[in-house]
Amino acid sequence: MSTDSDVPSADSSQESWDKTERVRSGGEGSLSSCRKSLVKRVWIYQKERFPLVKHGLLIAIFSGAAVGYGANLIHTRPALTSAFVAFFSTLAFFWQMRVADEFKDLADDTQYRPYRPVPRGLVSLRELAILGLMSAMVQAGLALWLAPSLLGLLVSIWAYFGLMCKEFFVRQWLRAHPVAYVLSHMVIVPLIGAYAVAAQTVPTTGIVFAWGMLPFLLTCFCNGLVIELGRKIRLPAGEELGVETYSALWGLPRAIRLWLGAVGLTAIFSLGAAWSINTLAIVAPIVSALLGWISFKTWPWLGQVATVQPPSPPVPNPRPKGERSVEKRHKTHDPLDTPTAIWTLGIYLSLGWLPWLLGG
Repeated sequence: MSTDSDVPSADSSQESWDKTERVRSGGEGSLSSCRKSLVKRVWIYQKERFPLVKHGLLIAIFSGAAVGYGANLIHTRPALTSAFVAFFSTLAFFWQMRVADEFKDLADDTQYRPYRPVPRGLVSLRELAILGLMSAMVQAGLALWLAPSLLGLLVSIWAYFGLMCKEFFVRQWLRAHPVAYVLSHMVIVPLIGAYAVAAQTVPTTGIVFAWGMLPFLLTCFCNGLVIELGRKIRLPAGEELGVETYSALWGLPRAIRLWLGAVGLTAIFSLGAAWSINTLAIVAPIVSALLGWISFKTWPWLGQVATVQPPSPPVPNPRPKGERSVEKRHKTHDPLDTPTAIWTLGIYLSLGWLPWLLGG
């Protein structure tokens, strides 16, 4: 469930870039007048960097699964209020991470990907930071409304997120150790999952954490690795200078094997989570079918090697004339996008949604 998207939608990005250029050149009013339309600019931004429909669906499935799992754990039905708070709080967490990434990636984006919204001047970091703070205020308000005792967990997650933003004050060491970097940053995913589960358990029982939650949280952690690795593994022709990928770092076969390892760990912990809520009969067949399909899909790529391609021309245009769309090229060179999405949906639907929908 990553918030990053290396290449925006070609049509929307092209239109956004052209409009920004017309404004800067005086063909559509002054830049100051454009900046007055914050809502319109943020709407363009979200289409490119945080598409609400796409992310909203995935976050609804993730947060709903957490609420459903929590309900099964305490032997009750999921509460609509809990699902509401879990969804919007989770959406806010991922939005805040998107904003933090804009700060972290600004230098690289300016040099290698000037077509992105912040480098091209569509929105400023200050505006995004304000929106991030506003989302945190919404989270706090929802926690106070549903169960004030959720605030302690919320503040704890913010604290860890703050350490992430500072890269735990060991930036250079983490950059030199990519595995440690990924593992340390992935902790935020089970923390968010714990908050969504707690949105169901705390109002009913006052329980913030129970050992029965642990397998689900480990599933969230490992599936976060599946998503993180999957989105940064590309076929050789898709590698580009300035874009860090695990396929370029480790080679395509090894990167895919590590991704498969994360899938395997997710499967193990998801079965443990299902055992905790007595839903193995529902989860095990789905996990087994997904594992078989993923093995079939990834086998052809295990013998390939990754090579970094020459950099793209430094033209701030996501769709140069005469070339096929960047979006199409992006999908063609990212072989694990579909397997990652289907695996993630299958895991969370089987763990949190199907058990209570089917009366399991």
